[in-house]
Amino acid sequence: MINPERYSELPPVPRTLRREARRFWRQLGGELIRRGLLTELSVIPLAPLCAMLAIYEGLANDLRRNPPRFGDELLFHALDLRAELEEFLDQFGLDGKHWIAENLPALPD
Repeated sequence: MINPERYSELPPVPRTLRREARRFWRQLGGELIRRGLLTELSVIPLAPLCAMLAIYEGLANDLRRNPPRFGDELLFHALDLRAELEEFLDQFGLDGKHWIAENLPALPD
């Protein structure tokens, strides 16, 4: 059985991450470190997850500024992305639904 080494401190932010995603690297990565969940294997998908969180945050903010009309495809895409992010965060050992509710803007009703 593979037993990957756990990180005791957060690795440097990858240079490829955009500014918005770097904030999630520090925020989410720091939480994973505190909980002892960041390993040499789980750090690999952390950068794409942070990029997806930043995209979702921007999308949610845009939808809140410009409320969607009934049947707006953008809202459906945002809902799909949120569901994917919840699952991804669950796989990291976090409660994805709760983490998103606590750390990201809500989508409009």
